Amino acid sequence: MPSVGNVNITAVSTEVVTRFIAAWGKLDFNAIKSAVSHDIFYQNIPFAAIAQLEDLRQFGDSVAAMVRAGAGGMPITPIIGLPAFADFLETIKQFDWARWDVKSIAGDRDMVFTERVDTFGFTAGGSISVGVIGLFEVRGGLIHRWRDFFSLQEFQSQIRQ
Repeated sequence: MPSVGNVNITAVSTEVVTRFIAAWGKLDFNAIKSAVSHDIFYQNIPFAAIAQLEDLRQFGDSVAAMVRAGAGGMPITPIIGLPAFADFLETIKQFDWARWDVKSIAGDRDMVFTERVDTFGFTAGGSISVGVIGLFEVRGGLIHRWRDFFSLQEFQSQIRQ
């Protein structure tokens, strides 16, 4: 395993991501923010594709349904920088609870791969659960880049009213 001195880079990166996931499970917003770099880049990959479409009406209807359910909103375009990330976290505060079940995790130096099932409980009742593949890049003990890949259809099918 790659190391610098006595420090195993892969183990450190994996531990950073493991703590980040644990913070999401507690909805500990201070711990979540403190785990990311000032120039964090966060992207939900399925939304990157839909944001390029000319007709966003169907997607807009899904977001409206999610907002009516009390869930806030998912970022359609990438979030860049800690202030934008903090704004995103404000929408998450509308959830009562969260659980991220890690099915597998692997690291290679500063890159960490996760296979998860992310579940969020709505304040108004009910929940949404989506299988996610996450890719994290850790630099200097902080998450610098975070990309989540999941089925947009699975996500949308749970938020339609």
